[in-house]
Parts: sequence; structure tokens; C-alpha cells
Amino acid sequence: MRKRMRTKSKPVDLDVTAFMNLMVILVPCLLSLAVFTHISILQLNIPGASAPSAAQPKQPSEVPEVIEVTLRKDLLTVGTSIQGILHRFPLIDGKYDFAGLSRLMQNMKDRAQDKKDVSLLVEQDIPYESVVHAMDTLRMAKIGVGFSTVKRELFPDIAIGDAPPRQ
Repeated sequence: MRKRMRTKSKPVDLDVTAFMNLMVILVPCLLSLAVFTHISILQLNIPGASAPSAAQPKQPSEVPEVIEVTLRKDLLTVGTSIQGILHRFPLIDGKYDFAGLSRLMQNMKDRAQDKKDVSLLVEQDIPYESVVHAMDTLRMAKIGVGFSTVKRELFPDIAIGDAPPRQ
């Protein structure tokens, strides 16, 4: 039998220059895209059943008034936790009256300028577009001034939840 002679080969150095060039280009591009995606995300506060009880006020005079907007299949209502339902907006030609809701929210913002939170309660089977439109209406109002439109911040902190059953 014949023995083959084995030659000891030297380890080959990897050339990572091309990979490093790719990373130098890719990382800034991905970081710039991440900034734009972060801007388009809306922060929502979802009320949970396990809310800490220590954070709740103890005296009735300290209870904050919560603005509640309820989106139902045939009705849009606005009320507060203390006063109850303040206004009802019936459907107009099968559509919600978001213009009327915007006017009412602007009036409520004028009365409570430091308030930033609102609760949106949604009934089952409400179209997604209606929920998004209601959230946009609650967050910001577009006011026509002369030939231009000015945006006014209303209630940017939106808590979303299920609408209570009808009584």
C-alpha cells in the first residue's frame, strides 16, 4: 500500500472587508428607517383588570373626571364618569358625526385645558376605520383659519376599551 503524503496546509485568513463595507452602509439605513416607523406608532393606554388600588384616590373630591366616548353600532355618545352621558350623536346617513364630536371635544378642552386623557369605549363589530377616525378626532382638531388649516391638540392620551352593555 502506498501512503499518501499529507501536506500540512496553513489556515486561510478570512477576508471580511466586503462584509464590513456592507454593514457600514446597512446599519445607518436601518436606523433611519426605525426612526420613521417609531413616529407612526400611536401610544395607547389599555385599561387592565389588575390596576393597582394604591394609585386610586381615597376621597371623593380627589376623583378625577374621566371623559368617556362610546362608539356603538347606531350611536356615538360622550359623557363623563361623574356627570354621565352629556351628548348623543346619532348616525347621519349611516356614518358617525365626527365633525360634531370634534366641536364638542374642542369645547370640553376649552373648559379643561390641562386635561390630556380620554377613554374610547368601543362596542363589538365596529369597523376598524371608524375606530381610527374616532381616535384621530379625539387626539387633534383641524381648524380652518383664513385659507389655511391649523391643528389643535385635544386629548392625546387615549385609553381604549370595550363598551359596557346597554342598560
